[in-house]
Amino acid sequence: MHHFNNTAVVKPFEKKMKKMRTLTRFVKPGRPDSMRRLIEKNQQDEVIRDGLELPQNLANDHEQRRQQTGGRITCEEAATLLGVAPEALASEAGAPPSVVGLVQVFLDRRFPEIPDDVEQNLRGHLSGVQETVLRELVRLAPQLHSEGLLECCHLQTFKHLDDLLRIVSRPTELLRLLNWVPHTYLSRDLLGHPDLQWTDPIKKVDHLLLTQWTSRAEEKLFNVLMTHVGRSLERILQIETSYDDLHVDTIQCIDAVLKISPRLSEKLQEACMGELLRFLKKYTAAQKDLLRKKANMDKPETKDFFRNLNNCKKLTQYVQEKDKEGLLVEIIKDMEAFTLKLFRESVADVAERRLQKYFKSQNKEFSLLLDNVGSLLAGLPHYEDVQMTVMDEAYKLLAHIYLKRLVATRLSCLRTRWWADVGRRVTEDAEILHHFLSQLVRSPLCSSRPQIHPQLNVCVCVCVCVCARARVCACVCQVPGVTGWNAMLLKVQDLLRSPTLVATKVTAAEMQVKCRGSEDLQLLPALLQWKGLSGSQIREVQYALMDLPGFQLGPEPASWFSCFPWWRCC
Repeated sequence: MHHFNNTAVVKPFEKKMKKMRTLTRFVKPGRPDSMRRLIEKNQQDEVIRDGLELPQNLANDHEQRRQQTGGRITCEEAATLLGVAPEALASEAGAPPSVVGLVQVFLDRRFPEIPDDVEQNLRGHLSGVQETVLRELVRLAPQLHSEGLLECCHLQTFKHLDDLLRIVSRPTELLRLLNWVPHTYLSRDLLGHPDLQWTDPIKKVDHLLLTQWTSRAEEKLFNVLMTHVGRSLERILQIETSYDDLHVDTIQCIDAVLKISPRLSEKLQEACMGELLRFLKKYTAAQKDLLRKKANMDKPETKDFFRNLNNCKKLTQYVQEKDKEGLLVEIIKDMEAFTLKLFRESVADVAERRLQKYFKSQNKEFSLLLDNVGSLLAGLPHYEDVQMTVMDEAYKLLAHIYLKRLVATRLSCLRTRWWADVGRRVTEDAEILHHFLSQLVRSPLCSSRPQIHPQLNVCVCVCVCVCARARVCACVCQVPGVTGWNAMLLKVQDLLRSPTLVATKVTAAEMQVKCRGSEDLQLLPALLQWKGLSGSQIREVQYALMDLPGFQLGPEPASWFSCFPWWRCC
């Protein structure tokens, strides 16, 4: 921390003032006596007591008379005016008596002492400094403005501000101290005061001293703020790892700092993003350990998955424009991918176990599957921003596993076991799955169960909800647009009912169009063989689909079921 040295600054200034006196002095008999009489008259008339302001016209008149006589004030006269013994300069500043030195000693004594509780009352202390500086400048400027009064006052002010800067450590008080210089010291409230304009004090400001102090103050404010951000993020990490508001508190913590100082906003933003990166590395490491434990439980607690995905999405939206290097987005996206992977594994485990039994028995395993999936997705409606992402992942996976298990079971076995039209059974299951998942993503305000609308063929629910005007009304709430990942399952019935190869090609083409981009299309050759088509017929159907968008030639028939060790099982 830089310290002011009064002696080091005063001595060069005294030399400068001595040179100015040599160039401007006129030798006139009786000068000291006339000046002393003038000072005594002014003291008696206007400025005998501290705090009395010298009228503007009197100050101008006094300055005019001094210019006419070419007089300079002596050390003895300055000492009398200031109430400082000449010996005080030698004892305190270690220099021979001079007007500049006496002014410096006077100001050092007149400035308010820094109280022990200055951080609790910095506003009041700065008001005292403002009052003292303005009072003494207005009182002494007529006699001493050409003797270095303004320069000495400026030096003493920043010496005092530097002392305050070493003590103050609260961000709000540091900002108050930093803003006091341009908003008070350099304003009409002090140096720009109308009663001082005849001395033009702003031009006498040492801009180097001002710039250096401002830089030190901003640096300390920056360091204090970054320490505050680091500690706050650490507390958030310790307290809210398993709470929904982690992203809220994190964003508020950083925003509060970025809004403090517009001048430091760019530097603060860059540093805050660095602190946030360290925070996210710790957060994601802790979350991965937590989610692994949750996923390995007999009944996985997927609410932690949804909470983490919600936090990741909110943080991604916040940092996208601020993350210049993309490191923050990268680490958040990695966390999202990890969370979705564990979630898919949990859903797949339940689906595989239930559907394997479902296609081998006549029990209610499909209903049990829906119950298990409902448990996994129970907390999803409380995270509306991520529920569609989660639902898409679950829906795609369930439909795909159903189709995979379907083609892995002999059609003849299913016809014997289910005692019904297999195609119709698959269609019913696909519709039930869609409506069940649609129900899970309805608004939390809807308290009723969805019902199938007979004409719209969409899932709607008649419920009682609270409108924006706080009135209760009955309304029909259409379920949000859940993507229908069951399209291929819905076409199984048409495929089985296709009497000719041409009709089969048409149905396959419809599957190709409706399921474009879906992993289910990889199972189309297996589905055709499950229907009973030969290898050559399957290849003919594939050739017919070649002109359709997104078509990919499948593998040889012998490899269609290489991934199904249970193929041809009953």
